[in-house]
Amino acid sequence: MGKPLSPPGKVAGMTSGQIEKMVDLFRAQLRKHGHELPSEYVQQVLGWHELGKELLAVIRKRVEVVGGIIVRHVKVDRTLGGQALLCSLTGWEKYIDRDVANSMPQGKGKEKDVYFFQCDYDINDDVLEKEYEARGLVPDIYAQIKVNIDNPSFVV
Repeated sequence: MGKPLSPPGKVAGMTSGQIEKMVDLFRAQLRKHGHELPSEYVQQVLGWHELGKELLAVIRKRVEVVGGIIVRHVKVDRTLGGQALLCSLTGWEKYIDRDVANSMPQGKGKEKDVYFFQCDYDINDDVLEKEYEARGLVPDIYAQIKVNIDNPSFVV
């Protein structure tokens, strides 16, 4: 069985102490190696809008390796029909059955945390449903497709 994942709402986020420790570690490295980075270019990098997200991505990757889970937060457009959503992911409009795609459950909420977990065995739909239940999770195809659009490596 895959590693257990606490249900959403029961997962404790980083503590203030952990945040301070992380900042202290980063600050120490900047002080140690700051002389290696030209100030003019550092100033330009500090103006990058995505810098904080990129730094967080490094920490997130390490935490996911240790925890055996992957969590992605997405903003979900639930106004799209299933076919439009799948076409935006795949571009395979002629291969998508319109009726089946438009019957996909739309789920709820404009923003969602999507939890990915791995099972250490072959799985079918019935067993997968039980794995979701064991973790207190509810599948949300719209949110998962948004993760796939934002991160194409999740498509495989």
